[in-house]
Amino acid sequence: MSYNEHNSEIPEQTIKPTSGDLHISGDSDELIVSKVANSDDISKNEKKHVEATPIPLRIPKIRRPGSQDRAGGAKSLHSSQPEPIILPKPRQRVLCEFTNTAISPVLGKRNFRIGPVDRIASRPMEPPLLEEERLEFHHAEESSRPAGTAGISVFVTYEPKTNRRQVWKCRREEIGEGSFSKVYVTVDRKNAIKVVRVDPDEDDDTRLRVQGSLLRELEILQEISHPNIVKLFGYNSDLKHNHVTMAMSFYRGGDMFDMVLKHRLSLHENVVRAIFSNVASAVRYLHHHDICHRDIKLENVLLIYGISDIDLWTNNVPDRVAVLSDFGLSKKISKDDPLLTTRCGSEDYVSPELLLGLKYDGKQNDCWALGVLLYSILEGRLPFDSPPNSHRSGRSSRPSHRISTITWSWYQLQDNGKDSQGNDFSQAKEIVDHLLVKRTKRWTIDQICDHQWLSSS
Repeated sequence: MSYNEHNSEIPEQTIKPTSGDLHISGDSDELIVSKVANSDDISKNEKKHVEATPIPLRIPKIRRPGSQDRAGGAKSLHSSQPEPIILPKPRQRVLCEFTNTAISPVLGKRNFRIGPVDRIASRPMEPPLLEEERLEFHHAEESSRPAGTAGISVFVTYEPKTNRRQVWKCRREEIGEGSFSKVYVTVDRKNAIKVVRVDPDEDDDTRLRVQGSLLRELEILQEISHPNIVKLFGYNSDLKHNHVTMAMSFYRGGDMFDMVLKHRLSLHENVVRAIFSNVASAVRYLHHHDICHRDIKLENVLLIYGISDIDLWTNNVPDRVAVLSDFGLSKKISKDDPLLTTRCGSEDYVSPELLLGLKYDGKQNDCWALGVLLYSILEGRLPFDSPPNSHRSGRSSRPSHRISTITWSWYQLQDNGKDSQGNDFSQAKEIVDHLLVKRTKRWTIDQICDHQWLSSS
């Protein structure tokens, strides 16, 4: 694919996005983007102005002799060295508007006793959550608040459909922590309990955003069921103490971000194919049910198995290895009015049309994010970061500018699609080449899943 195809969405222009300061342990946040256009088409005369100081995600960046950036000419890379592994700084997440006049009947009034909200900003689930096994129900009298002795905390939730009471005994030490949440693992390491708690002293805007995100996620998770989507076993809320408890599966492999950061070169082609196939299958299910996720990224793909198991796989890879999580920004799509206007998601994964404030198709936006996801797994870097060893500065080096102009290239993979370990990713490259393009040429989820690289697995 030529550079002109990748760089054909929008002409040279000024892009200035704004960074924020939300801090979530173990995760990267996103960018608030203002609406900057009313037209659904991107013309040459349009100028977009959005303010920001992008903070690039840095994973080992390796360039090979003779490789080219589609935004420039050939560069001599014989003396290049991999950059050190640097965890990304937090990025603020894009705000998402959500209106509701009453608690959803799906949630029920008994177990969700927090009032409606006006706006939300999703918080990613901390990495962790393992293979799903039959849930054992207990009938004890513990409060829904953490309790217990001898290093054990007890949590109470309710099964969504039957309202059956569930009591969970967890290790007191949390395995993950965010700005408003903590995650605990049950003593049998089969389930994870996520407790979201907002301090009453927090400003109303923050409190309402977090509550709104929970409302959306809980409602969506109760309406869907797929082997590659995180499983919600039960939930409970306590308005008096202003917290919500969610019981889910525990996935010991952690998230895909850590896997790419630490073990990318050890991943066999068949493992990469299985992981991406699982995520694509989950997205296909959502799209066929007129739901878009809007926050697909490495951090929200959870692995069922640990690296000690994955390292052993070459040909006999299990069918189910990954699940998609974090539905706080998901959206049901209206067939009468399918185009969306709310800017939300992660800056590095959003499509050009969403970044520029145009009306966008949520399903097309998800497919773009899948392209970013697959590229990141194959290359070990985000596609719209500045090129490895680049000394450019200014707007052309900013991820937001490179996204809006669709400027990216391959560096790690050779021209024949093989990596340094001999894995053949030529067909995977073809999928990416049909996703990171302008929306009129972008593949749908059915075209992705029907591609021979996935359909033959």
